Amino acid sequence: MSPRRIAAAILCAATLTLTAAGCARSSNGTLDAPLGRQDNSPAQIINAPDGWRNVMTKCVSFQPGKRIYEVRGTDAVPVIVDDPACGKAGH
Repeated sequence: MSPRRIAAAILCAATLTLTAAGCARSSNGTLDAPLGRQDNSPAQIINAPDGWRNVMTKCVSFQPGKRIYEVRGTDAVPVIVDDPACGKAGH
């Protein structure tokens, strides 16, 4: 293989690698905006009969008395509602 083809192959591989790395997210949501408080506690998952995770819910640890619901899908919007069961901070 000629030096010109080797250089072209290296340039192509480097370009693809950098492009893929620029598009990748290291984890969901952490590269979108600056983070304040985080709550990584487990959530309750409500599955449909087909076994797919359809709804996630948990108390909002930094907003006592509030619960968040989130559904699968790219068009889904999380919903926060009043829930007396979430009455204590850190619940």
